Amino acid sequence: ADIRDTDLQRRDRVMQSIETKCKSVASNRRVSVNFELLNADAPADCAPAIVEALSQSCRNHQLDFLPMVSRAYHDSLFIARIAPVAMLFIPCRNGYSHRPDEYASPDDIARGTLVLAETLAARAEWPAESVAWGENWVGDDCLMRVSGSVREARVHGENLLLRRSIETSLGSRSIFVRDSVENQGFKATPLMLLYHLNFGFPLLTDKSRLYAPSAKVEARNEYSGRTVQEWAQFGPPVQNLPERVYYHDMKPDGEGKVTLALVSDDGARNFGVRVQYGGASLPSFVQWKMTSVNHFALGLEPANCRVEGRKAERERGTLAILDPDQKLDFFVQISVLDGAQEVADVLRTIA
Repeated sequence: ADIRDTDLQRRDRVMQSIETKCKSVASNRRVSVNFELLNADAPADCAPAIVEALSQSCRNHQLDFLPMVSRAYHDSLFIARIAPVAMLFIPCRNGYSHRPDEYASPDDIARGTLVLAETLAARAEWPAESVAWGENWVGDDCLMRVSGSVREARVHGENLLLRRSIETSLGSRSIFVRDSVENQGFKATPLMLLYHLNFGFPLLTDKSRLYAPSAKVEARNEYSGRTVQEWAQFGPPVQNLPERVYYHDMKPDGEGKVTLALVSDDGARNFGVRVQYGGASLPSFVQWKMTSVNHFALGLEPANCRVEGRKAERERGTLAILDPDQKLDFFVQISVLDGAQEVADVLRTIA
């Protein structure tokens, strides 16, 4: 049984009622019945301030909107445990979502992007500095770049400056993210950095396969360890399947880059995405695998840490420390692979 409700106590009462009724029927019919609780995540409330910011942006642009409850699993369910969250949905044709005929019009996508951008600007607690954007035409191609910096600082504490640029072009199917983090303070400061790249349908399907130069794979917990040998494969979605998390030790190539590819259909091998990053600056890699019904997604996460927190990194002896005036550079490149030849060329570099 899959029981969901915004009221935790009401949900649990329904579950208890079902269990009681099943036991009664089983007793009357002299059969046995067993119960196994696979998952029982509590519901999460969206932050009223963020919801109001989203609503205000819609009102500013005279866009119709409707507050609603989402009963599907989303990342926000878990992020809500550590930070305020809200979600923004845009219309899909006939209401169809997460299926092959899903379609959202370019106009609705643009409106949603506008509302999201305005809300982020309104609610940003660490406003970006030195924000800039530019374009440069080279022949028939337009090179585009946005950049800015964000400071994390406090009195008698850390003073870290993140500088970021994001680059692409009209003729490219790649996005290049370049970051530098500089310690502008006077004391050595821990630095934990993780890039969360989330992929879903139509790129991720039951026929997908992940190709990666992984020298070692370690499951985060006992449940993930049951299927650690299947980390690269997916299969059809399964009802109430919990998340699985794996840690990889990746082998960089001769240039120090780590390259991996997610292929949408491992039989056809004609569509996919390539992820590249610097192996020296991002020595850890986290794979988040969620193949449940209504929550079919894959997180690929180059990082310089794992996800158990600073205390665990310190105990493992892997907590990165940035000395005063020290600066570290990072990059992540995401490229769409279109066609069998592009996919084959990338897979040869990984093999």
